[in-house]
Amino acid sequence: MSDKARAAIQRIQQMQDENRRRKAAKAAARLMDKQTREGSSKKSKSTKVRTPRAPRAPKSASQYHFNQKYSNRAGKNRAPKSCTDKLKYDFGLDEKGDERVAFIYISAPDKIPAAALDLLAVAREAERTAGRQANSRQMAHLTGSLPENLSNEARAEIVRTLCDHLRAQRDDVPIFAAMHAPDKDEKNWHFHISHPLRHIHPTEDGGFIMGERIMFEQRAAVRKAAGLEPTNHSELRDWREHVANVITDAVAKETGDLQTAERWRWGHLTLERQVEKAAERGDVEFVADSVLRDATIKEGLNNSPWRKTPPRDFTRSDAQSHNAQATSKEKTVPAPKLLTQAAVNAILERAKAQGITTDPEQLRLFARDCGVTITWAKSESSSKAQGVSYALAGGPKFAGKNVGMSLKRLQDLMGWDEPPAYSRVHKKADVQKYEEAKAAGRIKPDDALTAGATAAMARANNLVKQAKEVAARQATKHQTPAKTQPPPPKLQGELRASAATVKEKEVKPADLLKELQDITDEQNQPRQQAAALTQKNNFPHPPTPRPAGGKRRLLDIGLTAKLKPAPAPTVPSWVEEEKERMKKEQAQRLDEKYSKLKKLYQTAPKQSFEHNKAREDLTNLLYDHPHLKTRYFEQLKKEAQERARPAPEPTPVEHPRPSDGRHQKLKNQSRRQRQRMG
Repeated sequence: MSDKARAAIQRIQQMQDENRRRKAAKAAARLMDKQTREGSSKKSKSTKVRTPRAPRAPKSASQYHFNQKYSNRAGKNRAPKSCTDKLKYDFGLDEKGDERVAFIYISAPDKIPAAALDLLAVAREAERTAGRQANSRQMAHLTGSLPENLSNEARAEIVRTLCDHLRAQRDDVPIFAAMHAPDKDEKNWHFHISHPLRHIHPTEDGGFIMGERIMFEQRAAVRKAAGLEPTNHSELRDWREHVANVITDAVAKETGDLQTAERWRWGHLTLERQVEKAAERGDVEFVADSVLRDATIKEGLNNSPWRKTPPRDFTRSDAQSHNAQATSKEKTVPAPKLLTQAAVNAILERAKAQGITTDPEQLRLFARDCGVTITWAKSESSSKAQGVSYALAGGPKFAGKNVGMSLKRLQDLMGWDEPPAYSRVHKKADVQKYEEAKAAGRIKPDDALTAGATAAMARANNLVKQAKEVAARQATKHQTPAKTQPPPPKLQGELRASAATVKEKEVKPADLLKELQDITDEQNQPRQQAAALTQKNNFPHPPTPRPAGGKRRLLDIGLTAKLKPAPAPTVPSWVEEEKERMKKEQAQRLDEKYSKLKKLYQTAPKQSFEHNKAREDLTNLLYDHPHLKTRYFEQLKKEAQERARPAPEPTPVEHPRPSDGRHQKLKNQSRRQRQRMG
């Protein structure tokens, strides 16, 4: 580390001390004001006890986490709105102070001016430069997890190594890093790394300005001209792998726990690939805990001060429900995402086997009959689909890229020259063509849930078996034989011959024919015994002869092989229960959605946005689910019949006559008035 960087770190620490003194002064002033108030009925706020969040993933899961985001002027929900506020939070310069900051490091070249190592000055200059363009990025912010079973020196060395490597990759721009201690639990050690996206140029007065973008952030045309790929996605993947390798080496060096270290090494891969790697190295615990579960996802935005916007509660609640469902399943039941992925792969294999590859709509109809709903994503610029999603009947919907079958991969698998045309509902001609092929026997749908469950369980059993075999081989390899172990017993009888004698033995054609004749006699012996038993007991029908091609004795001469018939796929007992549960949940969700849309369509003002949107959604829902369509039109017919029914005639109301004779007096009075007028 250069002297300029050390001086910059000292300035940050001085700012932290000043912030701490201001915080203590404010606390003392509040305490003094509270003590001097007389007769105040205001109660002091109770201190809230923070409870550590329960871990979602199993204990054996990899703790690796890394992401890269950008601060920009348009950042509201997904990115920091201000890089200044982000750096204040990372380096403990906000109101809460430096309680969370455990280590600070700055990596910068020697030629950079000292003013460019002031992180707040760099942030303000980045905001000023980005302010010239709408939606321009200000700075890059990288966040990653650190092992909790390492010492502070080892974690600090990891941060230093990553910063120095990142500076060489990002064109020698200054790198600012801070390591945070756990806040809510003892495991959340992590680092924050930030750097500008433009080159630093010194000025004559000792300051600096920001010029052109670094090559990592250049546009596609500039990167192509420099001989690089149009995007930086591959570089980011390599960086994620580098972070995992650095942490793995540190864990293996300090703790000596190779299994935990290897879990960090492959943590940058998907959970499916992590399980496969664990099976290859013999990590039985990891395979057993993760082979049938879905990967957990980030639970949305938190209440960090630098965001300046409230979190989207619905996104956070959805993520929390997904994580709870993904980790609460029993180890004998595949998770929804894994089950959907296995079902989609099984259905596509059956579609290819039956020749359903040329027409995308025929594939959608076939998948619908199998229990998988394929939905195209509408493109805003053309009539073609730009994405695809899959959902089991009654299950959640997953994007194609999340289940390993994106639209591009589906297009390559089926041999389509271009993306399919977008259509929400099936055309009558396509449905008629599909029904004709189905009636002719050319198309035979299958149950997707059963196929997916069978495939997922078979994969899980194979991976667990592979992991156990590798672990057993490793245990045998590292096991040292005891010195007092008795010698192996000598072979007796015919097996006393040595290997050399067996090698030198030649097989003659006459012996070969005799061996084959003995095999034939041995196979025919049960049939002859059965025939003799039939004649002896006078059975009306002889037993069914053994079919040809059955099991044969394994010969050392290698002419035949012991053939085992493939076992029939066993469907787990929970499949039918899962089917019924998913059907009930789907019916309940459809009823709620139908009632809500119908009520909104009937109550919203006509020609309003809510009315038109409800009409469109209700129409799509009725076309997707024919039983709801029948129910809707039956209700309309019933309402029309009730409206057409003539209203009943009003019955005359007879008023009771008074019992005191006033009624007769009124009649006589009116009669006398008519007589006088007449």
